[in-house]
Amino acid sequence: MIKEFALEPDAITSSYRDFCYLTEKFGVSQGRVISEFPSKWRRMVLESAEREHRGKVELTKIVERLRSLKGEIVFSAGRPGGDSSKDWLSRALEEHARQRFSAIIARENQTDHSDVLVASNLDGENQHLNQANQRRIARTAEEIVDCILLLLSSTKAVKLIDPYFDPCKPRFRRMLERVLAVLRENKARVTLEIH
Repeated sequence: MIKEFALEPDAITSSYRDFCYLTEKFGVSQGRVISEFPSKWRRMVLESAEREHRGKVELTKIVERLRSLKGEIVFSAGRPGGDSSKDWLSRALEEHARQRFSAIIARENQTDHSDVLVASNLDGENQHLNQANQRRIARTAEEIVDCILLLLSSTKAVKLIDPYFDPCKPRFRRMLERVLAVLRENKARVTLEIH
């Protein structure tokens, strides 16, 4: 299962070292992605870095590293951005109440919310970050699709590859129906291929 984390722009721009340390913890292959929350998240990171490092080499390094963050690290799941007049953490907590993040990583946790992690206290031993990249799941349509739900919610193309796929058998139809239901909910144009 891939976990989605909200990451406050101000929490990663204090230094290039902190920016690299935190962003390297994420990627589809590691089972964790950064939510592009709100949709202007990259711009917010740039603005925060400019406030922090204007005129310094550190700014250029952060900007270049931010440009290299691909879709397998920073993920857009189409979450609404919330009320832009509120601070980032308030907006993230409201979105978390609507649809949970795995955790929220912020510069500080004034709210003492249990799902808000302070960036400066994070290490590889943190229970939210320390997880197995693989786990056994029941081979049911619900379990399989729940594991890839985040990927399905933001994709433009889906390829289902199964040499034994038979749409005449209910077990294959159930999974296909579940995938189609998720894609329909997202109301995006998606190409679906079955091999």
